[in-house]
Amino acid sequence: MKLTIHNIIQRFATVAVAAAFAVSAHGQTPGDVIPDTGLALAADSETPGYALLAPDLLEAFLDGTITTAMEDHHLPGVTVSVVQNGKLVLAKGYGVARTNPPQPVVADQTLFRIGSISKTFTFSGVMQLVEKGMLDLDADIETILDDVRIEDRFGKLTMTDLMTHSAGFEDAYFGFFYADDIEDDLSSTDYLNQYAPHRVRPTGEQIVYSNFGVDLAGKVVESASGERFADYMDTHIFQPLGMTRSSFLDYPNQVADGYLDPVLEKDRAIGYRWAGGKFVPYDQFFIPRAQYPSGSVSATATDMAVFMLAHLNGGAIDGKRILAAETVEQMHTRLRSNADGIQGNAHGFWTGQIRGYRTVEHGGAVSGFLSDMVLIPELGLGIFVSTNGDTGGGSTASLTRRIIENFYPLLTSPLQPDPGFSAQSKVYSGQYLGNRRGYEIIDKLASLGSEITVSITDEGYLITTSSGGSKRWLPVENHVFENAEDGSRMAFEVDSSGIATRLYSAYGHNVSDRVSLPGSSQFFYVAAGSTLVLAFGSLFGFWLRRGRRPIQTGGEKLASYGVGITSLVWLLFFASFAALMSGAIVPEPEILVRYPTPLAWVTHLSATAAAMLVVVGVFGLLPVWRAGSWPFSRRLRHTVVVISWLPLVWALNDWNLLGLRYLGP
Repeated sequence: MKLTIHNIIQRFATVAVAAAFAVSAHGQTPGDVIPDTGLALAADSETPGYALLAPDLLEAFLDGTITTAMEDHHLPGVTVSVVQNGKLVLAKGYGVARTNPPQPVVADQTLFRIGSISKTFTFSGVMQLVEKGMLDLDADIETILDDVRIEDRFGKLTMTDLMTHSAGFEDAYFGFFYADDIEDDLSSTDYLNQYAPHRVRPTGEQIVYSNFGVDLAGKVVESASGERFADYMDTHIFQPLGMTRSSFLDYPNQVADGYLDPVLEKDRAIGYRWAGGKFVPYDQFFIPRAQYPSGSVSATATDMAVFMLAHLNGGAIDGKRILAAETVEQMHTRLRSNADGIQGNAHGFWTGQIRGYRTVEHGGAVSGFLSDMVLIPELGLGIFVSTNGDTGGGSTASLTRRIIENFYPLLTSPLQPDPGFSAQSKVYSGQYLGNRRGYEIIDKLASLGSEITVSITDEGYLITTSSGGSKRWLPVENHVFENAEDGSRMAFEVDSSGIATRLYSAYGHNVSDRVSLPGSSQFFYVAAGSTLVLAFGSLFGFWLRRGRRPIQTGGEKLASYGVGITSLVWLLFFASFAALMSGAIVPEPEILVRYPTPLAWVTHLSATAAAMLVVVGVFGLLPVWRAGSWPFSRRLRHTVVVISWLPLVWALNDWNLLGLRYLGP
């Protein structure tokens, strides 16, 4: 389920203004700065070929930027760490980790859930096993996973495919993305077998983000090492680096095997949303153990600083090595990309650029937390930021760019719009649906309304609009476009007729295909709206005809009652569907924990029953027109109603709402 909120705008303020914001809005000054730990690179004595960030100036900049963003966008807390040239430059906490009672964010004490940044730890562990000769990135993983069944639609699956999110899995969440009781949690083997999504495209054809693929990679780590995944990561990553306040374990409040240490749990921040003028905590669901590899790490900003330093220093810090320098270089090198000129994947990281500086990065979002980790090897720089407010996506994603723009010369110049580009409107304009979605399961419904609409302005900007807002892009070359605000790049694939058929996302993790009207959300909405109106209209017609005894045949009478019954079933469907969708769009819907719910059963059964009744009604048109007892106007109205319901039947089938097979494994 996607929860990131786009286009949060930060303003830069002076230190005095930032302090005023912090005192008035949060009741405290910005958190204490963690002193320099002395962590150093082996080659620290050499003068770097870049300017080093001054801690005092960086702190002033962060105070202004972060506290203003917290005020503008209702963020309860933020934690940040910055490393450069082998040292911790700054680590600082802002605001509160928990609101009741208030618990301040402390950079070296407060744990934040970092979401998908966890994947960089998982693949660091994978590469350790590759170094030891225990794994081959290009070998069929089924040679190791003898207890996990993998759908054999497109041949073998390798660790490289899992690392680059190009295994071809559809996206699946309903019923098993979160858990609320460890006693009901399945073993990783049972979980991966029971909830395995289908492979819907050839391996290696597209990079489309997949949590399940990373969870499979974690199972490979278990099988190859002979250790439980969380134990392996603690023994071979966290302990050697001294990351004592980091853990993959997610279940709290129990002193038992498999639970997060209560000492750490009491210092773990809670995720919040802003509602009704106050911070509302997210429901405390937890990540199933089989999904630990893809997103369960909780860590402090200072622990994340250590991890960044290790990766910037060729896999070692303070004499403790987790990876060979050659392996780290390999991990930071692009492995696959959806298109030339945009970001790609590098052994679990994502590669990109910020104003001309090459980046190695990963973001994360889970349970109200939004995080970002960016390494810029050219500057020896690493930046980690996390917030426990679900409106902080723009703040975390833009922080590194703002630091670069404020402290370093830009290596690229902003592009300027060309009004002549507006003539290309027919090439790119249209709607595109992301391929990170369900295909053969009910989870496809989660992508309803998620299309990206592309248009071109008279000024020469290409505009992408989605549920997250609008962005402006300018053409570069070969159907590659640069974001006018942040410099990121996306690309289109154009067919032989000169029309764009596919959009490659700027982050490099998704592909969106052009959709025709019948396959679009708009078609579903229009068909649903017309069906609802006709259902009410038909029932109103029954009310107007009450008490009358028209001359009609048995077939006409059945057809008339059939429309009435179908209308009632449609209303039942719309009521249950509206309730189901209302429950699905809350920040942490229960359907991510258990599915199908009773409401889901009602929705599927009523949709299927209505569709069957419509088909029967179509065949019932024959006696209506043969008998001729009804006036022509009534026969015509009856026919229009029945035929007008067919588009929604088609749309329900297209969005996987017909048939009990979509109710889950």
